[in-house]
Amino acid sequence: MRILRIQNKPVKIILRILITLIVILVILALAAFAFLYLYTPDNLAEMYEYDTIKRSDVSQQVLTTGHIRPFDTLPIFVDTAQKVGKVHVKLGDTVEAGQTIITYDVAKERNDLQRKIESARLNIENARLNLQSISLPAEGNELLQYNSDVTTAEFNVQQAQNNIKNLDKKIEQQLKALETAQEDVDRNQFLYDAGELPKVQYDASITVLENAQLALEDLQITQESGQDTLETRQTQLQDAQQKLSNAQDKMSDEANTIKYRQQEISIQLIEQQIAQYEADMALFTDESVSPAGGIVTSVNISDGGIASRGATLIEIDVTESIIAEADVTEYDVPNLKVGMESDITSGGLPDKIYKAQISKIAAEAQEKEKSSDDEVIVPVQFTLTAPDENLKIGYTVDIAVYTAKQEDVLALPIQSVLLEDEGEFVYVFDGETLTKTQISTGFYGDSSVEIVYGLSTGDRYVINPLSVNIPKENWFTTARDWLYNTLMLYTPDYALTKIKELKS
Repeated sequence: MRILRIQNKPVKIILRILITLIVILVILALAAFAFLYLYTPDNLAEMYEYDTIKRSDVSQQVLTTGHIRPFDTLPIFVDTAQKVGKVHVKLGDTVEAGQTIITYDVAKERNDLQRKIESARLNIENARLNLQSISLPAEGNELLQYNSDVTTAEFNVQQAQNNIKNLDKKIEQQLKALETAQEDVDRNQFLYDAGELPKVQYDASITVLENAQLALEDLQITQESGQDTLETRQTQLQDAQQKLSNAQDKMSDEANTIKYRQQEISIQLIEQQIAQYEADMALFTDESVSPAGGIVTSVNISDGGIASRGATLIEIDVTESIIAEADVTEYDVPNLKVGMESDITSGGLPDKIYKAQISKIAAEAQEKEKSSDDEVIVPVQFTLTAPDENLKIGYTVDIAVYTAKQEDVLALPIQSVLLEDEGEFVYVFDGETLTKTQISTGFYGDSSVEIVYGLSTGDRYVINPLSVNIPKENWFTTARDWLYNTLMLYTPDYALTKIKELKS
């Protein structure tokens, strides 16, 4: 029995050691389990928002809004006034080039002109007959008429002379009245200054003086007019006397030549009148047609109305070609030039981008009223490269004009570049680590920047570098991370799964 007790003692020691080791292992396992449960290492892939650098266009733009307009608005009008028979279109109708839109009733006007032409031709015939009678001296009633004209002209001259004499007397009287009024004013001025005369009486004397001056001026103007009338009457008398002399001696060469020439001129004038009538008749039209395809935007005439010359009867927006018009501020216009490319988008067509170019920049600025104050703008016109039927006239559009552009370059957003005293940096993520990488930039656009050096296509970068906070490494963090990675490597999968379930 004694030998057995001696032999069992080492077994107990071994059992104790084994139990101790098992307890230690359990404690270590529980500690490892607790460590894996409580400690979560930073997951760089989830901490920040990333994007992949790629090649794209970097541009500077001027942004504005505008409206789609027709390339041109064509007015329909007539070259002479005429009656409308029927209007064949209404507001909003779509018309084609060559389509009849108005017919006219011009039969009466043409007949009236034809009668005038025939009457003028009779006048020409009569004028030519008068040429034959120029050389015959005046006699009978004709001679009496010339004598009567001379007598009447002499009477008119005498009457004009008498009027001037009467005016001379009235002016002389008015001068005396003006002199008397001036004396009254001078006297009243003295009395008024001395305080012996009321202001009302003084002002009344000034009014009398002013009225006398005005009356004198009126008489003088009338006298000048009377003198002109007298000269006219004298000229008329000379003409009447000359006509009487010519009528009594029509055989004089000079008289015959002048009268004959006058008659020829009269015939020429009538011929010109006939030509005018014929030209007026040619202006009449039986119908108006649409000069181009488009939409009727204005109808200003109705059946049976009178179409006035040059007045717009119908307006047609030409839809075969459309443009965009925008009001650009005075601050952005200096950056624009004719020919610059632009992108045009519409809220109603979110997936469509239309290409356009600046075709016109207004020469003058305008003031555009706003709710707060007046804004100075310049109208700018854009010609669309390939519009389609989806882009309707009147649509509001957003316009981005490229003032400078670098195409197909390595680029990333401006906010992703970290600016420091040492230079420009980007945080690059390779799947495990985050590296602060120095770069060299080129052309700066409105929202992106060209990358000249330091990055390659496909690199993943932190979109917001200001959010990056990389803790400093030391022996403790290094040991902690080594322990975590080692435990993760040797911990059974079922235990890791249980830890993840507890964490979640």
